[in-house]
Amino acid sequence: ANNINVTCNATITDNIATDSVFVNLTLPNGSIIQPTITNISSIYEFKYFTNTSPVGLFNLTWFANDTAGNIASAADNFTVNDTISPTITIGDCVPDPSNPSTIVLCNATIIDNIGVNSVSANVTLPNGTIRLQTVLNSGSQYNFTFNTTINIGVHSVTWFANDSALNLANASDSFTVGTNPLVAVIHPLGQTYRDDFIVGLAVNASDAVLICPTFVQ
Repeated sequence: ANNINVTCNATITDNIATDSVFVNLTLPNGSIIQPTITNISSIYEFKYFTNTSPVGLFNLTWFANDTAGNIASAADNFTVNDTISPTITIGDCVPDPSNPSTIVLCNATIIDNIGVNSVSANVTLPNGTIRLQTVLNSGSQYNFTFNTTINIGVHSVTWFANDSALNLANASDSFTVGTNPLVAVIHPLGQTYRDDFIVGLAVNASDAVLICPTFVQ
């Protein structure tokens, strides 16, 4: 698994005395490194931190010689599995809010420590219907366009991503489809006032979804 220390050890003895010990660790990409070995008496070990390592099979070979130059070797291995899910960073759905029949573009940034395998997204309409979207990408930037904005209300967006090890991730977003608010002036209605008179303003504003703060120009 990722983000752990793997401890490898071997017991190495000699009838006279062990002179030197080293180990070759072959990574899944073919690179060979020589970890630092510690020992207490005849017990030798090294630790390998898997945080930034590739995943796959790691082959190791222990080598030891004695003071007479006699050499011995022994092989072992271990496997590092990918356990880290992709990371989904929600972007924007624009425009939000949108008017009916307006195309809405939703995007997200999706990355993985090894590689993203597949990405999908769906939109849940205000009436509960779920629509699967066609997702496009350029590198780690993913997006889809939603062009059936005929239902008034909140549209819920869910992104899904997995990697080649089938680690899953999801993230949620939303956008709102509404209509232009209806505004009816209550007061004033064409009256004439003195220049030192304080005029009260009143309107009746309504909307099918939500009224945000209202201002006057």
